[in-house]
Amino acid sequence: MPADLPAWLGAGFIILGFGWLLARLGLVEIARAVATRSQQAMAVMRNPALDDDAKEALMQAAAKAMFALFFKLTAGLGAALALPMLLVWAVGQAGLVSFDRVIEVSLTWPFLLAGVGVFIAVAMLGRRQTAAKASAASGFENNYGWLDRLLHRLAFSTGALQLDFAEGEDRKLRQRIGNIEPRPPLFITALPRAGTTLLLDRFAELPEFATHTYRDMPFVLVPNLWSRISGGFQQEDVKRERAHGDGMLVGLDSPEAFEEMIWHAFAPERYSGADLKVWPDTLPDEQRDRLAGHMLQIAELRRPGHAATTRYASKNNLNIVRIGLLAQAFPDADIVVPFREPVQHAASLLRQHQNFLAVHARDDFTRSYMAGVGHFDFGASLKPVDFDDWLASTPHRDPLTLDFWLAYWIAAYTHLLDSHGNRIILVGHEALCANPAQVMTALAARLQLADPAGFVASGADIRDSTARPVPTDGVDPALLAAAAALHERLLAAALK
Repeated sequence: MPADLPAWLGAGFIILGFGWLLARLGLVEIARAVATRSQQAMAVMRNPALDDDAKEALMQAAAKAMFALFFKLTAGLGAALALPMLLVWAVGQAGLVSFDRVIEVSLTWPFLLAGVGVFIAVAMLGRRQTAAKASAASGFENNYGWLDRLLHRLAFSTGALQLDFAEGEDRKLRQRIGNIEPRPPLFITALPRAGTTLLLDRFAELPEFATHTYRDMPFVLVPNLWSRISGGFQQEDVKRERAHGDGMLVGLDSPEAFEEMIWHAFAPERYSGADLKVWPDTLPDEQRDRLAGHMLQIAELRRPGHAATTRYASKNNLNIVRIGLLAQAFPDADIVVPFREPVQHAASLLRQHQNFLAVHARDDFTRSYMAGVGHFDFGASLKPVDFDDWLASTPHRDPLTLDFWLAYWIAAYTHLLDSHGNRIILVGHEALCANPAQVMTALAARLQLADPAGFVASGADIRDSTARPVPTDGVDPALLAAAAALHERLLAAALK
């Protein structure tokens, strides 16, 4: 073997490793974003239609965004160069190659030119991939870079620590606004695909309510602290289609369901099994106080200076396991439960389960993300709720069949109606879509909203739902009959 061959191989490994990491870490896209921001800033400075104050405000926003991008780019470039060099250094420690000689070879002009060539090749490949992504529907797994994923994984593994920080944040907030109770909270809950997001979006438009948004991620338990830390790095709100593939667009300021992360921090042992159980109807005083403090934090974060007059609103599908607990802890709370025609609902659940099985197979981070935020509704993360031990008695255990989801629907809404029928407000999804003004007027009156007219007006764009044909030839007839009878009971108890 020629004397210099190991050094040349080591230098080649560094160049190739650097190029591979450039692509994997998305550094070319970040560099491109820096250039775009710079061009936008120059355009602002040259724009004669803007006065000095407007230019200053826009330039400050651009500077914050540029700083965040430079931080990501610098950290990424450092990692892309350091990791392959570290591996070569480790090989050098074993005496197989001289690390100093590898560095000498890497700094010769042939290898410097090779490095430039690798960067150009990665940039061209990145441009093609970016164009391909832009022309296709954006999938969940394309929306999170390596640094975002790292922060999420850190947040998901530090729930207990965040609770400790949250206690200090609660004390600071109460020192400012007084030791007050949150206004009556609003909990929207149901099986997924029942129209909970539709309702949450309408309530979130009212100044009366404050909700979680995507900006609270990933450190949901300490929203005020995270807002202060991330304020200088916040991105513009660009809406994308959510992972359900249902055409609904979400952005950083969109309301969303992240409350389950708090419950997971309270009792992580409840999530360890293959299914989930209904919680007891009492909440320890310490946890109740922490949840009340969290509601006030969200209210103050969304409406600074108005926490005492703002209602916390959450959409959390898994609150169906805590109806009794929520009613005991917050007797003045409103609990809204939407429902759909059972066959249509079960078919939608089945489609989403199949969709997320495919998504989780493509990207393991999506699965860990959903588990981290408490979404065990579909895909590889599925953990059905065992209402009244229905899983032990049903023969329909395969979630790839319509029978399973129909049996699940029956178990869920039977439990809700029989155990909590006098405490929940039932809203028929089909009735809401067919007559939004009528149903929303009734709902506004039931909730005693401060701006009922504004709430009703927010439903002007709700369109009548279109039922999809669902073949039921092979479905258990007993399930179909039981679901139809239960649906009639729900309709009779729902808002008119």
